[in-house]
Amino acid sequence: MGRDRVFWPSLLALALLAGVPVCAAPPVPARPADLGQLFEQLDSDEFDRRADALQHLQLLCDDPQQLPRVAEWVQRLLVSPGLSPEVRTQLAPLLKKLNGTSKVTPPQEADWIAAIEALDADEFERRTNAAAKIELWLKHDLAVGPILTRLKQRQAAEVDAPSRESHERLTKLANLARGMWLTAEADRWPLKPLEGADLNRWLDTLTREPTAAPLPLELARQELLDRLANPPDLERVVTALKDRLGQPNLSVDAQMRLDELLQWTKPAMVAEIWNGPRHRTIQHLLIGVPAQVSGAPNPTHFDQIDDRKAHCVSGNSLTLGDWPVGVFFPSPRTPAWSTQFFLFNLPTPRARLAYERYVERPEHERFRDLTRRSTARWLADRTALTPGEIVMLGQLDRAAILEFVPRYLRTVDDASLEVVAALPEALQSRHGLLCVTLATYGDAAVGRALSDPKLQERVDCPGKIWPRLAMIAIGGQTEWPGLDAALAEIVADDRVPDELISQLDIRATAAALLLTRGGLAPSAFGLEPDKLREQDLRDVLQQVAMSDELRFKGTVMQSGQATFTTPIYKFTDDADRRRVQTWWQSREAAKSAQP
Repeated sequence: MGRDRVFWPSLLALALLAGVPVCAAPPVPARPADLGQLFEQLDSDEFDRRADALQHLQLLCDDPQQLPRVAEWVQRLLVSPGLSPEVRTQLAPLLKKLNGTSKVTPPQEADWIAAIEALDADEFERRTNAAAKIELWLKHDLAVGPILTRLKQRQAAEVDAPSRESHERLTKLANLARGMWLTAEADRWPLKPLEGADLNRWLDTLTREPTAAPLPLELARQELLDRLANPPDLERVVTALKDRLGQPNLSVDAQMRLDELLQWTKPAMVAEIWNGPRHRTIQHLLIGVPAQVSGAPNPTHFDQIDDRKAHCVSGNSLTLGDWPVGVFFPSPRTPAWSTQFFLFNLPTPRARLAYERYVERPEHERFRDLTRRSTARWLADRTALTPGEIVMLGQLDRAAILEFVPRYLRTVDDASLEVVAALPEALQSRHGLLCVTLATYGDAAVGRALSDPKLQERVDCPGKIWPRLAMIAIGGQTEWPGLDAALAEIVADDRVPDELISQLDIRATAAALLLTRGGLAPSAFGLEPDKLREQDLRDVLQQVAMSDELRFKGTVMQSGQATFTTPIYKFTDDADRRRVQTWWQSREAAKSAQP
């Protein structure tokens, strides 16, 4: 997403405002079937039978009544010892649809011990299914501590003659378990008490030459990192590391290995930079330590941070001052839709190591999670979002923002926008600009929320133009029960003021969509496209989309960068509006009269 992308004009597809609605076809209902037979067909030798069974199961996942049954069957299969790798691959798209619906039975001690022992079974199928069981338990936060401890014991036991396959399998599962352990509460899965002999053995490994060490370097290093991340052991391990560093005749390599571990104990932070859903880069910083990036004019230096804000002493994109921690915020040096920052406070070794595991998650999962963290904070704090933050919302996870904005409109009071550029009165409203966000990509649920008169009353702008315009924009692309009635209410509203955006009359645009949905041509009722108001509206939205720097200069977006059409309509006179109302009333009366 480069600078040549213009956010609001390109996304604000008010283009279907009064055009033919594009209504998504309802999913084909899944036929009743024997689930056992369908899952059995996933392992068929015939491609067509496998594909047909998978398609049918996916349709069943879309049926709320069938979803629990499918989830139950998937759970049984995932822990089945005879599940083939081919069927496990086929289950992958179903797992995405289930989204955690499947409930996993907590394993007994004998279960996870047996699964870990089976990781070295001679049969490939047994090894694969054992690993899959362990992954399933770990991802559902079950028996994390005991499994991690047992896996580490297995790693240590196989030091003398490890096979590459066994080493990779154990490392993968141990890292997954470690990630779950690090992100849990520190006392949720306690480690066994630290023995002095173990601590000395690990330190001996790090300070000797690799050929003379009693354990592989990486294994000893990982054990010490685990103990640094365990609060009861932190102070003791730090003291031991410093004592070893003070011993004479340490090799340079040994000093570097010990010092690297101590570096994890220093308070730190991370700055993630995103362009919409694309993660661009991560900057790791120690608090109080300037970091000079090659080619950057200034060092990046933060001297204070907590879970709410970080204080920047020097930087490049972020400059002197306080910046929010734990929420997305727009870059101050580029348009708000272009670049977003997310700062993490990592004050302890445990927090820093947990982040290293967190960042291994798929990019789209982290993007959704960071968006939800941000919206939860904004709602909890009743944050007065700035214009730049509101514009930025369109670049965050769509599902999370569609859930967030209606709740925000109902929870947080409206306020005037603090902008330098002159905007029409109808858009000098925080709620109004949020409604524009919904207009860009709202769904039927959002359209229904916006058509609620109580929500419209919360948006303090003349004629309630922005929630209504957003509702109409969404209604041009999808539908929901009550859409036509909501459009008719707008058409009938005599309170709509004459002066909104250069006399834009939202009632005419609502009437055009209402007539089109009814199979009639808007022109038959005296409605005409209002190209002048379309251009006025586009200019306003372009104004909003610009960064402060560009907006202050009055820069106009180049037409070659983005174009969009907003089919705004106008009545030739008010009598035409009355004709639309009469037609609507007659149609509703005829429907009521039908048996």
